Amino acid sequence: MRPPYDKGPFSLSIWEDAIAHAQEAFPEESCGLVVSGRYVRCRNVAEEPELDFEIDPEDMRAALAQGSFEGVIHSHPNGEAAPSESDMRGQIDTDVPWGIVILAGGQFAKLLHWGDHLLDEPLLGRQWVAGAFDCFALFRSHIKQTHGVVMPDIPRTDDWASLDTYATYANNRARYPMLEDIPLTEMSQIREGDALIMALMSSTPNHFAIYVGNNLILHHPADGLSSRRPLNTLTAKVTHILRFKEKEK
Repeated sequence: MRPPYDKGPFSLSIWEDAIAHAQEAFPEESCGLVVSGRYVRCRNVAEEPELDFEIDPEDMRAALAQGSFEGVIHSHPNGEAAPSESDMRGQIDTDVPWGIVILAGGQFAKLLHWGDHLLDEPLLGRQWVAGAFDCFALFRSHIKQTHGVVMPDIPRTDDWASLDTYATYANNRARYPMLEDIPLTEMSQIREGDALIMALMSSTPNHFAIYVGNNLILHHPADGLSSRRPLNTLTAKVTHILRFKEKEK
């Protein structure tokens, strides 16, 4: 099992510089850019720097002039060990890995990084991190590893798992031409690799799983490890079926 709290795409020296910056900036959020293999400190000009970050435009221009833009790292002084919706949106928009230095009481606690570099991580045994290693991330990884297609990501809200996640997906439906909706009446004819959307402990669909054959699904339960389990224990919870469209030969 490989948790996402390793160095990931950034070197140890980059993380050490980012950690030092985070501790000095506490209780405000620190922020910086990874440029040509090193961490470049930037000023946080957000209106509420204890709760958010906004990189000073002048600092950003100066940093990017120094080389190749390779990532963004900021801190969470309050110990929140997951990217926020705005963090996810920033990572998606910049299309580079992002990292977070997580502090507890001003002291270093752990590291977190996320982005499309995680799509190739093993599907089984992932530790749950909302927005980085969750059920939708598992679905995206499955499609990448099985079909070689990188599906667009969707920024998750803090209460993603309690919302109608299928509605969120449906609102972005035009971005997923590689998927087709299969009528629920064809549940008995599902194929290996089909995505099953379920309503788990919720009145609305809030969970993605992948059918892997032999009455088994691959899924990532909240606050647990990605794993396989029998489908027949959850069949009644399935609300939608999605299937990857194979290219016509």
